[in-house]
Amino acid sequence: GEKEKGEKEKEGELEKKDSEEDERRKERKEEETSLLETLKGYLEHIPEMNTHWQSLRDVHQCACGRAFSIAVHKHHCSYCGTVVCEVCSVHSIPLPYNATLKAQRVCKSCFKFLHQNRTDK
Repeated sequence: GEKEKGEKEKEGELEKKDSEEDERRKERKEEETSLLETLKGYLEHIPEMNTHWQSLRDVHQCACGRAFSIAVHKHHCSYCGTVVCEVCSVHSIPLPYNATLKAQRVCKSCFKFLHQNRTDK
């Protein structure tokens, strides 16, 4: 009677605690996965501090296809070091490893990545 009822209540409480713990584990795992994906993106995208920038002399056209000339200037992306035209480097954003927080000229690809992963949102 009463003893069995008490045992069933304890079992129910334990199952509830197990379920809550499973839910917390699942949430932590999702957070870890999200963090790992963000870090993976940074690792794939963040250049070393002394990035080897493309030589201006070696690049004759932008990735967009525009040929460099007196009218179409060359610019380095301050994040990845790629040489791009003015149209492809209209964006500026503070770089995560630059303590000055002054916005730097970056290419479209790096701007998109950096903007999506900003920590000051």
